[in-house]
Amino acid sequence: MTHQQWEFCIISTPPPGPVEVYVSYMTAQGMERHTYKAKSWDDGAYRVLPQILHKMGLEGWQIQFVDRTGAYYMQRPLIDKSDNPNNQSEDDN
Repeated sequence: MTHQQWEFCIISTPPPGPVEVYVSYMTAQGMERHTYKAKSWDDGAYRVLPQILHKMGLEGWQIQFVDRTGAYYMQRPLIDKSDNPNNQSEDDN
């Protein structure tokens, strides 16, 4: 019997808010963090963060919970690369 495997990530913003948005992926090698910069707090809150959440939703990520700091904890089923006909991750496209 096989069991479902998962990928995990956290979307967070350093205080005082979403001028920078971090997307941190948990990998076998450790944490891999990507930083997205906004022009202002409003730009981060109303453009950058929603765009990141939308893109991740399209990629199969689901929000599991949001902590009191506003960090989004997300997961999606691990994609078996052998099922991909081009043997590429979706991010490579």
